[in-house]
Amino acid sequence: MGSNKNNVRVRYAEKSRDATCSFADRVARLVLEKYDVSCPRELKLSYKQTVVAGFLIEDAVTGTLECVAVGVGTKYLSSTFIQSDPNGERVRDSHAEILARRSLQHYMYTQLERAQRGQESMFVRRQRSTRSENHADVMMSCHPFTLCDNIFVHFYSSSVPCGNASIKRWAHPKRPTCYDMPPTKYPKEQHPPFHIMQPDQGQVAMLVKRDGGTLSHEELSHACHPHIIAPGTAPVCCGLGCTKTCSDKIAVWNAVGVQGCLLSCLVEPIYLTTCTIGRKFSLKTCQRALCCRMSGFVSDDQVYQVHHPSMLQSSVKFDSSMVRDTDIKSISEQFSGAMFLEPRCFWWASNGTMPSGGSSGVINGSTGLVPHDDADHHQQSSITEVCRQNFLKRFRNAWLTHVQQSSEDMCSAAELNEVLNSTCAETKALCGAFMFTTYPAAKLKLMNNFFKMTLK
Repeated sequence: MGSNKNNVRVRYAEKSRDATCSFADRVARLVLEKYDVSCPRELKLSYKQTVVAGFLIEDAVTGTLECVAVGVGTKYLSSTFIQSDPNGERVRDSHAEILARRSLQHYMYTQLERAQRGQESMFVRRQRSTRSENHADVMMSCHPFTLCDNIFVHFYSSSVPCGNASIKRWAHPKRPTCYDMPPTKYPKEQHPPFHIMQPDQGQVAMLVKRDGGTLSHEELSHACHPHIIAPGTAPVCCGLGCTKTCSDKIAVWNAVGVQGCLLSCLVEPIYLTTCTIGRKFSLKTCQRALCCRMSGFVSDDQVYQVHHPSMLQSSVKFDSSMVRDTDIKSISEQFSGAMFLEPRCFWWASNGTMPSGGSSGVINGSTGLVPHDDADHHQQSSITEVCRQNFLKRFRNAWLTHVQQSSEDMCSAAELNEVLNSTCAETKALCGAFMFTTYPAAKLKLMNNFFKMTLK
């Protein structure tokens, strides 16, 4: 850190920090290396600052760790755009963590299709048991595919997720313990018991990504007092947005799985083993925000319950540039200390066969569509591979294949016809109503219990 003759302070964009373990740095390097080789050079150069997130697959037998999904971005749609998109053709949330998860779902559909063809996959077909099992085992056996026993899923974000995880309150700050472990190993600590002490301050509250409004963050914070809100967010019921923050979405993943509703019809819940964070990491804050505030949740059929991944900090810097404090202060009100100016976002998903192979795309985070070529003014923006509409098509194909391959009557012809000819939202509701999955009921119970805690 230093200053020039005009007394303008210059500092590193990211502070130096210690890694929880070598595995955390290994995770960060793999994701950032994949970003570096897959993201178009022109787009990388246009980013002043951004966020990169990714998912990795660990094979515990071979000791390999592979990045299979990457997301880059900081944008999301306005409520107006969301309301005008009933068919799910636009990507509503292009924050890096959410795009990475969509890329993971893209990868999981590819793996599921391989498993259905009898090819090597992260999924294996479940053998139905004929012996008596407990209720949870019986319900879990309804999923035709399960994750291979030796496969584990890991998550990385170059910066702490927006929302609750960025509020460093209600816990004494503590440096994360550093473990002397080989890069193939990671700590598996029990999270301490979590106590809701300040519900009126929003300790466990859900927040939305702020959409419009004339109040500054300070004015909104004063109006919501004593409720504490993170910069760029707003309370759920104040009418300033409808897109949940990344902290809230990750917490939901840790309760009902990262696979989502449609895939849950075919694969059992998939949970994160570790969460690795770069800048602004706080151990107790991330534990609270990303899983522990959901503690005690178990679905009625006992298939879904809160999982507590190991929270790790990486010392690897994504942004090693220098910044001037005058630059930061001039935009701090709108961007909370970061220059997230580039509207274009990026995603990449492995094809699961070659280390360098995969699908990728650029999304205009302000429209949720693939941006058109500026040189061709007649070209229309198109939908991306990772939008809801395209995932619905892949689900329909996978479900139809499952019905055709199954020796049992999975559903009636009328039920199948409804599932194959409905919108994404309708299909999710039908899958729950026809008991193809209990995910919708589990998520509804989770959200109802969550709001009860919020309103205490």
